[in-house]
Amino acid sequence: MQGRTEPGNTIEVDGIPIPVKSDGSFTIPLELRRGSNPFGLLVRDTAGTIRLVNLMVTVNDRDQNGELILATEPIPNLMVQLPPRGAPLTQPILAITGATDPGNRVEINGEAVAVATDGTFTTSVTLPPGESELVIKAIDADGRIGEIRRAVEFKDTDLFFLAFGDGKVGWLNSKGYLEGTDKEDGFYTEGRIAFYLKGVVKGKYLVTAALDTGRSEFEDLFKDLDNKQNKRFLTNLDPDKIYPGQVLRIPELEG
Repeated sequence: MQGRTEPGNTIEVDGIPIPVKSDGSFTIPLELRRGSNPFGLLVRDTAGTIRLVNLMVTVNDRDQNGELILATEPIPNLMVQLPPRGAPLTQPILAITGATDPGNRVEINGEAVAVATDGTFTTSVTLPPGESELVIKAIDADGRIGEIRRAVEFKDTDLFFLAFGDGKVGWLNSKGYLEGTDKEDGFYTEGRIAFYLKGVVKGKYLVTAALDTGRSEFEDLFKDLDNKQNKRFLTNLDPDKIYPGQVLRIPELEG
């Protein structure tokens, strides 16, 4: 609140002195809340004469028609269905559906999107490998913008791998009838190796691999795997499609 009094007068608001300039002008900051805000304004001249004024400031949140009064520019409504935050995507094409106020325009990463008369829209975007950001905007007729930003990640390689191995070593001492046993006295070993791999490479190549040696002596784990079986975990890969111009060689597995 700004005002003016006779030079030399003093002013208090609710008992708090207010600075008055030499020309009698003054500025009073008033902290207001919604509804009625009463203030007591006291003016005292050089002769000590006092004048007291009760000041009432009313802050309305609705106009005479009951409509909400906004103190800031409105932001266009925008609702979008997106994947959970932080969830990696395994497909490069992301479908996006949403809604805004009828008559608004919608842009996704700077590209215009068709909006139906009821404000709904459906489209899809192609994501680059790795992390990127979606910027979705709703723009009303006055140029005001409502914006949603979301970081997304497209993983073009997604693999599941499970492997295990176990082994046993021991020393066998025996006596008596041994014809029915398949082990001889002395040190022995026994073990097994197996794995399973499945997934997608570069977003479109399905890879499946598996190996199980069965249980046998350590030195015999790979003896029963012929050359075809040794390479079977690559039977679903076509090197001409995945590695153009390269030759993929797999070393022989020896016992």
